[in-house]
Amino acid sequence: MLQPPSRICGRGVAFFRDFSYNGIMSLEYNSQNLEGHNKGGVSKGKIFLGVFLALVFIFLIYFFLNQGVLVPQDQRIAEIEKEFKVDFSGIDVDEADREEVLARYERSLQEYKELAESELDTDQLKGWMGLGGLRKIAYDYEGAEKALIKAGEIYPGSGLAFCNLANLYNFMLNKPELAVEKYKICIKNYSIHTQAYNDLADLYIKLDNYEKAKEVIELGLSNNPGEPNMLIYAAYFYKDNGPKDKAIEYFYKAKEALPERAEYYQKEIDELNNL
Repeated sequence: MLQPPSRICGRGVAFFRDFSYNGIMSLEYNSQNLEGHNKGGVSKGKIFLGVFLALVFIFLIYFFLNQGVLVPQDQRIAEIEKEFKVDFSGIDVDEADREEVLARYERSLQEYKELAESELDTDQLKGWMGLGGLRKIAYDYEGAEKALIKAGEIYPGSGLAFCNLANLYNFMLNKPELAVEKYKICIKNYSIHTQAYNDLADLYIKLDNYEKAKEVIELGLSNNPGEPNMLIYAAYFYKDNGPKDKAIEYFYKAKEALPERAEYYQKEIDELNNL
C-alpha cells in the first residue's frame, strides 16, 4: 500500500537517527579497541562500510526530496495550487461563458489536488493537460506550452498530450518545426487520431512541401483504412494537387464509407471526369 510522504519521511528520519547513533557507537568502540584487533584489519573494513552506507542513505534522502517523494503533503498541495493559478481577466467572453471557464478551472484544480493527495504520481497527465487547456483559453500560450510539455514528460507514450502541444505550436505560437516534431510523436503514439495526419499534412502544404504532405496522407490511410475523415482529406488533396485519378479513387471510397453523402461525392467525381 502506498504511504503518504509525511509517513515515509518520518520513518526515514527515524531510521537514519538510529542508524547514525549505532554507527557512531560502533566507530567509537572500534577506535578504542583498534590496537587489539590485529592492527584493525577487520574493524577498519566495518568502519568504512558503515561510513559508505551512511553516505548512500544521505544521497537517497537528497534524491527523493528532489523528486518530491518525501515532500510533505501540505507543501505539495500548496505547490499545485500555485502552479494552477490562471489569469482569466483577458478573456473576451460574456459573463456566462466566463463562469463556465472558471467552473472548469475549479474542477480541474480539484481533480489534480485529489491525484496528488492520493499519491498517484503517474496519473497526473490529465491534470497537466487540463491546465494546458485552461491556459490556452486564457491566451497564456507560453504557460500552456509548459503544462503540456510537463504532461509529455510524465507520460511519454501519450498521444493527446503531444497532439495538443503540436496544435499549440502550429496555430498559436507559429513554431512550425516544433509542430512537425510533436505531430510525428502524436501519430506514433496515437495512430488512430486521424485529425493529426490532416493537420500535419496541412502544415507541410503551408511549408510548400507537398511530397511530405502526401507521405503523411498515405501513412494515415495505411494506419486507418476506410476511415472517412482520411478518405475525404485524401480525395480533396489529390483533387487540388493531382493526380486526378487518385482523387476519383478516394471520392468513390468516400461514397462507400458515407452513403448519406454519396450524391455529393458523385458530383465531385463527375466534375473531375469532365475536366
